[in-house]
Amino acid sequence: MMKSRQKPENLNGNFGAARIRSGSRLADIGMTSAEHVRAVPPSEYYGRLQQALVIAQDPKLVQFLRTEILKYERQRGIGETRFQQPERTAPPYRTPGC
Repeated sequence: MMKSRQKPENLNGNFGAARIRSGSRLADIGMTSAEHVRAVPPSEYYGRLQQALVIAQDPKLVQFLRTEILKYERQRGIGETRFQQPERTAPPYRTPGC
């Protein structure tokens, strides 16, 4: 009589049940032990981005900060100049009899 395959004790690698059993190292990301988690208001986030931009020296970080600041400014219309319609120099021409 043939014996069924026995599973090895040490399962390594990224395959089937071994991966499920071992779990993911990323499973705990987003978990915090803090009792209260406070979301930062957008205005405060914008201020923090500006402070970080002054200090930042890494080019990738600087690029990220500039992109985020630009997104915020576009959403809020900061620094946006709108064209004013020129004022009329004369009243509009009206066809007589209309």
